[in-house]
Amino acid sequence: MRRLAALALLVLCIATCTGDDNEDALFKLLSAEETGVTFTNTITTSDSLNVQTDVYVYNGGGVATGDIDNDGLVDIFFSGK
Repeated sequence: MRRLAALALLVLCIATCTGDDNEDALFKLLSAEETGVTFTNTITTSDSLNVQTDVYVYNGGGVATGDIDNDGLVDIFFSGK
């Protein structure tokens, strides 16, 4: 049931995330220059780190947002493997 709900949420997000040609789009793709966010979670696989030795290697990290330091701006936290 959880997988079905997650799949439905993913499909909904993809359906609402259209290109710039749709003014009613819920999300808009912004460049790193516009946002100031330059984080990339680059995974370099090897003989000791790959999908056979760690099945979660491609699951990625996490993202969290919130005003942690109470300055009125949203803070973004990224985590990588």
